[in-house]
Amino acid sequence: MLADRHPSRLARRAQTGRGASRSVTMLHDGRRAWKGFDRAVLGRLHAKGLIADPVGRAKSVVLTDEGLRQSEALFRTLFTRPD
Repeated sequence: MLADRHPSRLARRAQTGRGASRSVTMLHDGRRAWKGFDRAVLGRLHAKGLIADPVGRAKSVVLTDEGLRQSEALFRTLFTRPD
């Protein structure tokens, strides 16, 4: 299950494994990201099905299953070393 592989857990592994540098996880509550991005960018992410509708009063957006999967894959590619 994707929730078991939450990026913050991956960040802890990246920080402690094989001398990897520190990284910052931008997710909170499992699959929410702060909404401090350009509205056009959020609109494109929503159109691609990576986040739920960003319009509203909430200060964060919810990643979809696909968005969470892609963010995890990018995190692994950019911040961890292959075994």
